[in-house]
Amino acid sequence: MIVVKRAGSESWRFAEDLGQIPHAMLFVRDALRLDTGSGTGIPPRLAGEIPDRSSLLDSAVRAEAARQWAAWWRGVIGAEPSAHLGPGTVDPAGQRQVLENYRQIVDPTVRGTSLAGWSVLQPAAEALFTEGCRWADAARQPLLPPARMRPGMFDWHLVRDTAEAVAAEAGVGVIDGSVSLLLVEGTWWELAAPQLVLCSVAAVEDPQVARAILHRVFTSGLAA
Repeated sequence: MIVVKRAGSESWRFAEDLGQIPHAMLFVRDALRLDTGSGTGIPPRLAGEIPDRSSLLDSAVRAEAARQWAAWWRGVIGAEPSAHLGPGTVDPAGQRQVLENYRQIVDPTVRGTSLAGWSVLQPAAEALFTEGCRWADAARQPLLPPARMRPGMFDWHLVRDTAEAVAAEAGVGVIDGSVSLLLVEGTWWELAAPQLVLCSVAAVEDPQVARAILHRVFTSGLAA
């Protein structure tokens, strides 16, 4: 399930997502104990205790599984619909199709999944994906309404002020920005694509870092 919180005005739109699917994918990586490094677009380890499921992979194929996982992750982030669909930009039927296409890329358990040709990673990912979804649901619960009183992680006034300042300075009519929040270790964030930032929850909790994230995500779309 994709959980997106949106806000906006005539001059800006913003969406933040604490999604189940990215966390399930990170769970697959961390439970398999894959060493994917810390390259561009690769988040830190999940915060919290992750069971060891490394026995699902033979040691001889671990490096290839890590390479395939990184490609899987980058493909999914590139297709992340909740990051790119502003309010009212797609009709309901069109949005359902986008979400179905997204699931085809993401979910290793569906027929014809994009992982079907990846014989090293696909069986292990399929075995762990449902467990990863359950882990994600439990880990996210304290941060989702109604458990959390504020509807979004980012302070609304900070979002508004940053968006309106960027729009005014650039002289544009409408700007968009979206953030995919991740329960990963440390204060980490990265621009994954124009108008899309990946960041840790800890990064949002630091006002200076949160301001930098918002400024970057809104300005990133100006040259797109």
